[in-house]
Amino acid sequence: MIGLDDANLQDQWALDGPVGFLDSYLGVIAPGFPNYFFILQIQGTALEGVVPLQFEISATYNAKCIREIQSQPYTSPSPTIEATEDFNAALDGVSSNKVSSDTCHSW
Repeated sequence: MIGLDDANLQDQWALDGPVGFLDSYLGVIAPGFPNYFFILQIQGTALEGVVPLQFEISATYNAKCIREIQSQPYTSPSPTIEATEDFNAALDGVSSNKVSSDTCHSW
């Protein structure tokens, strides 16, 4: 996936890349990659929740974005890096005391 300024998503998210991890805004769109929506949220099901619910939430959000783009003078959705960092910080705070962030390996 190639985004703005010829950025390659695979390179951006590589362990030794500029971002170094899967990074997204609301789990469904990445900064610098306009019009590229995820259905299975990056920070969604792996942390909490069930897959069917995450699919429904993602698809609903994506459809609302597309409807907004069609009815307004927008050219494409692309979250800012600042908004993405704020989202990730909030998510880290909510998930810090959940079982998915624990060091238990007894599953």
